[in-house]
Amino acid sequence: GGVYSFTWDEQKYWPYDDRKLSFMAYSPDAGSQYLLLGENYPLLTMWLHDDMDDVMYAMGSTSPVAGPYWKSQRTVVNLGEFKHMLSQLTVQVIAAPAMASSIMIGSLEVSTTNEIATFDLTKGDDGFSLAGLDGEYFAYEMVTGATAFSGSPFSQTVLLFPQTQDVTKIS
Repeated sequence: GGVYSFTWDEQKYWPYDDRKLSFMAYSPDAGSQYLLLGENYPLLTMWLHDDMDDVMYAMGSTSPVAGPYWKSQRTVVNLGEFKHMLSQLTVQVIAAPAMASSIMIGSLEVSTTNEIATFDLTKGDDGFSLAGLDGEYFAYEMVTGATAFSGSPFSQTVLLFPQTQDVTKIS
């Protein structure tokens, strides 16, 4: 219920045994669609959902075994550049010059059997592990009713897990 102050006899750095540290970060925070597993084993589990966030990550080391590490006496840690975890797919529907303006898109969706992925933050670009849905498809519904596209092309972007092009379809 109160505030207490103290002073070290000498300056201390964490960890106190002078182990080397590695730093990792990801964005956005876990929220309801992400799950960070393990206190000492940083696995980020993600589920595809409508309005999927652009998940990004950065690392101060390439793995818990290999460097570069930051000595505990450093006051500034450089995580490097944030990288995208997900792949971006943009679907465009463009009318041919002679196409009648009455022709419309009735339905358009992007679907994939890989709805779940686990990302091991310690492995960086090699940290993805995909999980399937046993033949079930997760679908982004881009168009659900008649949509004109002759005057201006239809274009929409969705985010998917990398390396899923063989199990992703546009219909």
